[in-house]
Amino acid sequence: MKFIRACMYFNLVSEFGDVPVVTEALSDADQATALTVRAPREKVYTQIVQDLKDVVSSNLPVVQSLANKGRVSMQAANGLLGQVYLTMATTLDPGNAATNLENAKAYLTACYNMRTFANLSDLPFPDVFDANKKGTNPEIIWQIVYVQGDPVYSSNLAANNQAKGETINSMYRSC
Repeated sequence: MKFIRACMYFNLVSEFGDVPVVTEALSDADQATALTVRAPREKVYTQIVQDLKDVVSSNLPVVQSLANKGRVSMQAANGLLGQVYLTMATTLDPGNAATNLENAKAYLTACYNMRTFANLSDLPFPDVFDANKKGTNPEIIWQIVYVQGDPVYSSNLAANNQAKGETINSMYRSC
């Protein structure tokens, strides 16, 4: 859950800058009012890094099996943390840019070293874009896996953004 929270906050702070940081369940309106004020983006990044460091120090598997595609792995946590540090190096305090770049390199290198293939050239290029192989492509670090087969609870987002002719992302059908 900390990975998901960090990922969502990273997307929010990248898009909007200062955003509310809530790390506990809200139980009443007064608490919601007190905790849902915009926090400086530095504080948001601090929370993101803290969450991802907790994930990196956990006992997650290095990569997930095919049956667990869509679940977080150590590779995904290292990759996201590296991306966060790289973004911090270019958008936050220039005085810390060198340290953030070193951290980015360390975590991104760790992510790369956890790959399940030797070289990118080992992967057939068309397979990277083949919708039928999207769950088995070893290049994927982390992906959101939608529940398929239910036209009532299907994903409009997936249906509207899937490749032309692809129907496996969503069972959504317009009338």
